[in-house]
Amino acid sequence: MTVGDVARATLRFYRSLEGKENYVRLSKAGTYNKKIITDKLLNKKSSLPEASNQKLPVWRGVLNGTMGFVKYQALGGRADKVIREGDIKAAADTGFNHMSIMISFPWLQGLHQKDGYVDKTRLEELDRVIALCMKYDMHVTLENCETPGISMWGEDEHEKGTENLAKPGMAKTYAGYWGMLAKRYKGIDNKYLAFNLMVEPGG
Repeated sequence: MTVGDVARATLRFYRSLEGKENYVRLSKAGTYNKKIITDKLLNKKSSLPEASNQKLPVWRGVLNGTMGFVKYQALGGRADKVIREGDIKAAADTGFNHMSIMISFPWLQGLHQKDGYVDKTRLEELDRVIALCMKYDMHVTLENCETPGISMWGEDEHEKGTENLAKPGMAKTYAGYWGMLAKRYKGIDNKYLAFNLMVEPGG
């Protein structure tokens, strides 16, 4: 760890590294930022195996949970810029070719959370992480661990867990955020990206 790493880690907790919020409706979130996930990156030669719903390869990978667990993180519990290029490169250099990234829909909503809205600044942070994984030939699985009103490990009466999907409107909210991400990333090849709709669902 360098002095710069220490400084950035310290500043992170004061939100100094996060861009200005940019709230939009889910329907207006659009596609990924093509200045971040570039055509050159999409078309580069890759060692990753092809993937389809007929044939899934076996990946070797690691779990990176830092874009999730919103309720459990320090000072307001919201992560920002916690996945660094060095983390991804280190995993690739070790021989891994897969990274599961736990994402939280409340985190994507931004500081001022409102159902049906998303912070495009944070979506572009997710774009950045996906682009870095592509750069180092790491397949990405986006895994949801939280949605408004549902935490996979929630303990209070309002966030007991996945059974809350049965509440009126909750499934529609959940599907809305996944639908937004599916539309955003539909141009990315299967060998680079997959979705895990729910982490550790309860009975």
